Amino acid sequence: MPKIAKPLAALEVSRLSHPKGKSSKHLHPVGTVPGLCLQTTAGGGRSWVLRVKVGTKRRDMGLGSYPAVPLAKAHEDAREIRDAISSGRDPVAEKREARAALIAKQMRDLTFAQAVDRYMETGRMAKLRHDWQRDEWRTTLETYAVPVIGKMLVDDIGLPDVKRVLEPIWQDKNATAVKVRGRIESVLAWAIDAGHRQDAANPASKGALKQWIDDQGGAIVTSRPHVPVDRMAAWLAAAADQDGMAAVALRFLALTAVRVDNVAGATWSEIDREARVWTIPAARMKGRAKDRREHRVPLSDAALALIDGLERREGVDLLFPSPRDKELTNAAIGKAMRTIHEKDSAGFVDKDSGLPAVPHGLRASFKTWGKGKFSRDLIETALAHKIGSKTEQAYDRGDALDERRPIMQAWSDWCSGRASDGNVVPMARGVA
Repeated sequence: MPKIAKPLAALEVSRLSHPKGKSSKHLHPVGTVPGLCLQTTAGGGRSWVLRVKVGTKRRDMGLGSYPAVPLAKAHEDAREIRDAISSGRDPVAEKREARAALIAKQMRDLTFAQAVDRYMETGRMAKLRHDWQRDEWRTTLETYAVPVIGKMLVDDIGLPDVKRVLEPIWQDKNATAVKVRGRIESVLAWAIDAGHRQDAANPASKGALKQWIDDQGGAIVTSRPHVPVDRMAAWLAAAADQDGMAAVALRFLALTAVRVDNVAGATWSEIDREARVWTIPAARMKGRAKDRREHRVPLSDAALALIDGLERREGVDLLFPSPRDKELTNAAIGKAMRTIHEKDSAGFVDKDSGLPAVPHGLRASFKTWGKGKFSRDLIETALAHKIGSKTEQAYDRGDALDERRPIMQAWSDWCSGRASDGNVVPMARGVA
């Protein structure tokens, strides 16, 4: 046991000074508790140190600076440490472990809003082909999830919290709610993998929410509202009367029956005017990277006429650039579709759902028109859908381009008002 020095009073401790000429630290025993010292430095530093023996090791334990920690408090802390050592504990190791645990917890602690920001920087988001897709991904979460659970630590988010996000929108905005659920699941899955969430169970997974989703009536699966086939010529005429590049892109979308992002990213270099073919590279097609194939679209007379009427901007390869020479966003194309609907006296409403048609629904219009008129496989190929089993897909690499040419021309004629089922169909203005 260390020798107990003469007990010093608070005033005596305040008068202790560093030995003149000594550059190293100096310990002044203050008595009362064995090993308790005031440590001074040449620079004027003053702090408490308790010299103890833990097991076979000599330890110097810091008890804080002086006078922030007064003499009475130093006595109290020193006694507690010596009592802990007497009971077989190692206060130094405990302090080190507690500090390590605190640092680890601070590194783990991440709010859901912060996790969204971090997730947006991952490679998975970088794989999205368009900036508007990343913007839409983030906006969905910031609109519906972040206001509810944004300030919560991802480690604390449970099933009730996910339900609080989904309940207000599950019935009225089911398609959006389904996206929100999947995106919360993705963010939390990343948080688990990154060590920010200790519970490996994901409360936003379909499995975790199965009972709740069943209680709500399940996920409501609805087809995209489409323009009725018998109104396609009227719709194309209305689209031709609409100003703006988004409306032009919509007309091309209707005539080619491809996906919205395919048209938004279409470039002059993809168009072979002589061969009358638009080749969409595999990298811009939907699906997993390894499964994507390029998609060739035979161009009808009306589609070629539309292209020929475009003004090519210098240094811009996009067919349908925005005013800032960027890709048109999904929102811009959707807004143009709504404007076309709103300006029409009758509107362009899906007969089944009663909802206004949306851009993606133009593909449904094409499929509905072609059903029974042409081979199902050719229609599905025109839509860039996979046909048959994986084995069949692996061996059949043809795309029946020549067989699809008359289909796309017939569809173009129908949309342009040049073909009918016996009824008079209005000609689409601005389309040759």
